[in-house]
Order: sequence, then C-alpha cells, then structure tokens
Amino acid sequence: LAEKLGADIEKVRVGIGSDPRIGYGFIYPGVGYGGSCFPKDVKALIRSSHEVGHEPKVLDAVEAVNARQKEVLFEKIEHHFGGKLGGRTIALWGLAFKPDTDD
Repeated sequence: LAEKLGADIEKVRVGIGSDPRIGYGFIYPGVGYGGSCFPKDVKALIRSSHEVGHEPKVLDAVEAVNARQKEVLFEKIEHHFGGKLGGRTIALWGLAFKPDTDD
C-alpha cells in the first residue's frame, strides 16, 4: 500500500514502531513469513477453527496475503527487467532467518 501511495515505507515503519506496544523489532517490509513453524502453526489454527465451527477470517487473510507476497516479489523482479528474465541469474539475499537450521 505504501508503494502504491508513494509513501516512504521506512518512515511508515518508524512511525508504527514508535508505539511502545508495537516496537521496531519485526516491522520490516519483506516477502512474507516462512520457516518450519509459523506456516504450520497458522494452518493448524485455521483447521482447529473450522473444526469447532468458527470462520477464522483474519487467519485466512494472513495466509492468503503471505502467499501473495511471494508472487509480488517475482512480479517486481520481472517488472524491473522489463519482463526480460531469460539468461539472467538472480540471487535473493537474506531469505533464511535462523542459522544452522533448514528454515
């Protein structure tokens, strides 16, 4: 949204993080969440919600937005190169979050 509105995401991040109830620790733009635990835990919460007859709208949205973020990354790369990706080698830096694990 910040990008579409022409807002500086770093200023938005600093503004939101200045609230001590939120903080700065995890407010960085990125390609979504991953790893071995969080995606599995979100799916388990969604499944448990359905099992008891609850519609977990927020969790469903979280999962959908997270999946979409990965598509957005590649759309941005493709746009940056004018759709001409043939023959290019592209490296993604910083996709792992925990050393010495398979996350």
